[in-house]
Amino acid sequence: MALVEVAGATPSHLALILGKDQNAYLINRDNLGGITTPVIKKQVAQGEIASGSAVYAVAGSTYIAFNGSGAGCPAGQNGDLVAMQVSAQNPPTLSIAWCASQNGAGSPIVTSPDGVSSFIVWGLGAEGDNRLHGFDGATGQVIFAGGGNAEQMDMVQHFQTPIVAKGPMYVGSSSKLYAFLP
Repeated sequence: MALVEVAGATPSHLALILGKDQNAYLINRDNLGGITTPVIKKQVAQGEIASGSAVYAVAGSTYIAFNGSGAGCPAGQNGDLVAMQVSAQNPPTLSIAWCASQNGAGSPIVTSPDGVSSFIVWGLGAEGDNRLHGFDGATGQVIFAGGGNAEQMDMVQHFQTPIVAKGPMYVGSSSKLYAFLP
């Protein structure tokens, strides 16, 4: 589950749940008493969604990135990393912004140099190419394609998530800890 703030939307305090049933559910987190219909229920994947998500905002829109085979990807795009866009409307809308290939089953994170611009979605080719991949948060364009031989990691397990701490990005594999410098 991810908590999502969508300024200008009604409701604006949302929680996002990604289901193994291929759907994304946005619920009003200010009204969680009892059983209710979600604000939005939308099929966003062509298979189970079984990993964490990353939330970020670009130019007034809120985005959520997750590992999964995207359903409804924009023309010419596909892959195992999907970014959804939540638009500020009444009620909010949910659409697939972009799809890209991280070549594996890692869970994404998002970085930004200042917390408000130049967002990069990082995905791991866990149990795939075992490489780190970076994508422009707004467009999904490749920023870092996994590097060369020196950036090849040992087996990275599925659902693994990179972490950033005081500059470097760290990734744990089955046998090593890798540090990627900015």
